[in-house]
Amino acid sequence: MENSKNIFLENVLLNKSNINYICPNPKLHHPYASVALIIRLILEKSSQCYEFENIASVLDYVKQKPLIKSEVLFIKRSINERDRWSGQIAFPGGKGDDNESPLETAVRECKEEVGLELSPEFFMVLGQLEPRAVRKPLLFTAKFSLHPFVFLQIKYPPEGLPLQINPSEVAIAWWVSTDILFGDNASKDVLEFELSTYLPSLRKSKILQAIAWILRAKTIKFPCIYLGNPKTPPHLAGPASQAVARDRDYVLWGLTLGVVNDVSRCCGFSVKASSLKFSINFLVDSICLVILKVVQSFILLTRLLEHLKTSFERQKSS
Repeated sequence: MENSKNIFLENVLLNKSNINYICPNPKLHHPYASVALIIRLILEKSSQCYEFENIASVLDYVKQKPLIKSEVLFIKRSINERDRWSGQIAFPGGKGDDNESPLETAVRECKEEVGLELSPEFFMVLGQLEPRAVRKPLLFTAKFSLHPFVFLQIKYPPEGLPLQINPSEVAIAWWVSTDILFGDNASKDVLEFELSTYLPSLRKSKILQAIAWILRAKTIKFPCIYLGNPKTPPHLAGPASQAVARDRDYVLWGLTLGVVNDVSRCCGFSVKASSLKFSINFLVDSICLVILKVVQSFILLTRLLEHLKTSFERQKSS
């Protein structure tokens, strides 16, 4: 892989027009969040500043140096009991304000979280991916929309662009090679959770536990990519170190993996499950989870109706 051509970099530049979602209303009036998927080239160290004027100049450079590598910036969110995505791998980003556009949100949040200024001098906006609906764990209604933007670094000062993380929001930020994220060589794997971990209310409901037992639903599996621990010394970070390769603290899955897959599709790569067996298991797990959620919603609705009935009878008797 070290001597392979950077197909991803060429594809993302040639297929820039596919990353072209046009937001119908720049100022949104419903809850939303924005994230920044930031790509940079790994250039040779120099005392001079590398600078690209446009996409064509970047593409020409990549064609002249086909073995050049590229990276994407990730963060690991700080632990916060009130944060649904606490401790997970993500892109820099966050919730939008009423007085800004989704793009402005992505730029502001990146500056606040990792100290990186996504100014036009240093970064080019390649485009916006189609927004994703983020749903509540137990309901099928959308909680808010996620707006992903793709940026490419076009100016490389000799001193680099150091990151300054905000520890209240970000535990660590680091760059990950695109070799393990995109294309046929992407390191696709499977992440398995105990069902009670993914669905905490299962521990409190005997009915849900009985249904889970009938369905033989003990775990649920998700596609993922193990990124490896960024704190591990480089000489230990290869495929020979399975402890590093499958570090659950640095695993890409869920919503953020969905955004990575959206970029893959825009670049013309096929997005496949790791195996047919995994696809079948994931389908069965998903069906079981949907059944459990439907039953749980029914239980909650029944309790709500009983509460309303009791309140109505009390008012009537008084």
